[in-house]
Amino acid sequence: MGLVEDEPVHLRIRSAHPGQRDTDCIDLTVMPFNTWQMIKKQMREHRSGLRAIPDHNIRLLHKGIELRNRHCVETYIKNSTAFSPAEIQFVLLDQGDRMDSEAKDIGMYRDEQVPTRSSLLELVNEISDAMRTGIKPKLTEDGTGATYMLRGASSGKTLAVFKPKDEEAFAPNNPRGYVAEENSPSLRQGVCSTQQAAREVAAYLLDHKQFAGVPPTTMVHAKHPSFVNPNKKVAWKIGAFQEFVHSQGTCGDYGRQMFSVPSVHAIGILDVRLVNLDRNDGNLLVAIENRRPKLIPIDHGLSLPDRLEVYTCDLVWMEWPQAREPFGAKELEYIRALDGARDAVSIERQVGVRRECLRLMEVTTMLLQKGAEHGLTLHQIGLIMYREDRCSEDESPVQPSVLEKMITRCVDSALAAVGEGHGTVSSTVESLDLDSIRACSPIRRQVSPGHSFPACPSPLPSPMISPAVCNFKADLHLPPLDDADDEFDLQCTEFDFGRAASPEGRGDHDGRSGDHQDESPDETVALRKVRGSAARHRQHLSVRPSALGASGASREGSGKDASSAIFARPNLDGSKWSHRLEQAFKRHFEVQLTDYFKKHFANASSKPAGDDGKAETKAESSLASAFGVRPSDVD
Repeated sequence: MGLVEDEPVHLRIRSAHPGQRDTDCIDLTVMPFNTWQMIKKQMREHRSGLRAIPDHNIRLLHKGIELRNRHCVETYIKNSTAFSPAEIQFVLLDQGDRMDSEAKDIGMYRDEQVPTRSSLLELVNEISDAMRTGIKPKLTEDGTGATYMLRGASSGKTLAVFKPKDEEAFAPNNPRGYVAEENSPSLRQGVCSTQQAAREVAAYLLDHKQFAGVPPTTMVHAKHPSFVNPNKKVAWKIGAFQEFVHSQGTCGDYGRQMFSVPSVHAIGILDVRLVNLDRNDGNLLVAIENRRPKLIPIDHGLSLPDRLEVYTCDLVWMEWPQAREPFGAKELEYIRALDGARDAVSIERQVGVRRECLRLMEVTTMLLQKGAEHGLTLHQIGLIMYREDRCSEDESPVQPSVLEKMITRCVDSALAAVGEGHGTVSSTVESLDLDSIRACSPIRRQVSPGHSFPACPSPLPSPMISPAVCNFKADLHLPPLDDADDEFDLQCTEFDFGRAASPEGRGDHDGRSGDHQDESPDETVALRKVRGSAARHRQHLSVRPSALGASGASREGSGKDASSAIFARPNLDGSKWSHRLEQAFKRHFEVQLTDYFKKHFANASSKPAGDDGKAETKAESSLASAFGVRPSDVD
């Protein structure tokens, strides 16, 4: 009869459950004499989540007809090409050899807007397959938000974690009782509820070349009865999906001398860029590689805020000696290659973080680059960026950091330069003796309004903070921001910034007033322990009325406290700046930051000028100097 060549058959196999995307399909090229049992074997080679599932628990369907294991492909498929493959669906049965009655309420797929590495995509598919075979997500016992542990069908170990955005602290469906509306004030001012999942993903995307080692993270859509589903209706949820890290404890379980200088620098570089509000020792895992401990940063939900209210006690590495060591050649090369503006555009497009939060990330990136260029250490950069921890809860007003003052002045200068004051005159212009000036209104200091719980301590602060950190700023002799004659300092009697801070008339974010009272060393340590405990922080968490709403859109809202963000002004949203205002602020900030470093850090070996770290300031009377801009920029 002669020889007959068999033409290959092209198959596209997808899950029959809703939520499956084309990118998650399995494309196979088989021969017509292959059996469907052999097809299932090839499917396992492409999806690891199917390896532990027996053949009789995998059902293949073509146009509604079940494909039997021992039958050949050609029995059901006649014509298919690479351009028009035959569509095959597969259904997973539970371990009881029956169709799962809740199968339609189970599924997981990645968000296509977020770039996802192939290994992480395979993990998403494996977890999705495991959930459909009866393996349920398990809610962790600790934490203020929901974190679900996920495992595969072939192993009892946890493979990934899922953090739904609508189950975060003070989100609509929080399982711990901290329930509030979407975009409500969360654990820390500056990051609203339902916005932490996007920041978990952003931290991984901003950790270029995995320099700090953030575990692979992406955004997924998931559906399962084990999640918090109000009104007894299982719904799709959006949240952060992260590869689980099997560690040997946290950095608090080890002596700080165990960690290498480059590893600490890598964590610090990431935290400075992200403006991380919560780098306690519980958020630094330790894995042993080649008999040496390796730091792994996790829990970045409280990062990329819209304000700069960070304290030195919020960063555990600020008191480590490694942070005082100079940057190495590898770190300097990495810092020089950073591009804050490009990263801001990418993060806004991929996960929808607000513009004012990303503008602050651009500012801290520039601070990191300029500081490294002038030979500053990570510790010195932190002292410029972070507020000093007062180690107590006395009535003394909270002093803004050097960087906060600089940003405030540059925003006012940029508004004056481009003529977009929106009825608000900067304090610098207001103090000038000019013949005519617009009606002025007091500006709001960039501090948080009063809240039901303090914004200073982290949710899980480090127990390793020692009393030495209370005075470490004096050891370095950090110079203050070069205000003209310190005329506009917070303690100035001629202009009451306390009344301009908030409508309620409180001068700082937690309503403090009065002079700082010195405590004995024993009292200082005791107060620090009280402040640094997780129990104390949770004591201030108030359970808000439940407001069940949607899980949240892909683009986050500004929240109810956006008016006190660092880039906001009355009648001016910090996320809605014009292009001219963006350029003017960037130009003014770059000039002032460069001048500051040139004046106080002329070279890496010299100390800041002045006694006790306070540089002498010189009064300047010109209009351009008062504006803090070039004369050519003044209209």
